[in-house]
Amino acid sequence: MSPLGFSDLSEDEALVVSIYRGWVESDPCRADYERTITARLDHDPLCRDLAIVFDAFSDMDDAGSGTSSTGPVLSPVEERLLDDLSKRLPQARGRAGAPAGTPTTRVIRPPSAIERTGSDALLSRVNAASWRVAACL
Repeated sequence: MSPLGFSDLSEDEALVVSIYRGWVESDPCRADYERTITARLDHDPLCRDLAIVFDAFSDMDDAGSGTSSTGPVLSPVEERLLDDLSKRLPQARGRAGAPAGTPTTRVIRPPSAIERTGSDALLSRVNAASWRVAACL
């Protein structure tokens, strides 16, 4: 099975993983990071559910699940995070008075429901090989 990569994710899923990576790096100033993200996403549908998202981040950290990734391929921890959030976050639904199809929350799919193209893993290998060749020149 190919690893899950950013190009396989929806915009919502990629946003959550990106926020998680920043959250992991922000230790020991996570409260400041959470306030900053909350302010930046003030008008985003995810803002209402950020407490749930940050709780999921803490649960991953408390479980000693490992680390997040830094490249385009998701780590096993990040895949578990998406799975957890797909269960915790409410399903997208229309908002009263909004145009049809306007979501009021972000949609996060479990990793098992996301098609894995493998393109990010391939690009990572190509880039790593290119850097090794360049270093030899």
